[in-house]
Amino acid sequence: EIDVPFEFEGMVATVDATGIARKHLKRNPPPVGITLLGAYVAVTRALDLDLVMRLILDRFHGTVGASNVAATREAHDSVRILRGVKGRAVSGGR
Repeated sequence: EIDVPFEFEGMVATVDATGIARKHLKRNPPPVGITLLGAYVAVTRALDLDLVMRLILDRFHGTVGASNVAATREAHDSVRILRGVKGRAVSGGR
């Protein structure tokens, strides 16, 4: 069970997108969007990871592309997916 401000039952996925983006992209604040795409692919399986990485390299050339691909791959590989999670409403709306 987890404490959330509402009743919930389903899947929860977590990934340290900020840490991964900071490590690979070396910017502050770290841009986490493309990094999160790797986690999205792992959770949903709606896209092919190799295709996503090729598209990233098409859009971002050189070291920027390689860094974004590395961040995407790490997020994909390190996302934690918990199924069957139940949340209970927390009073006080923290």
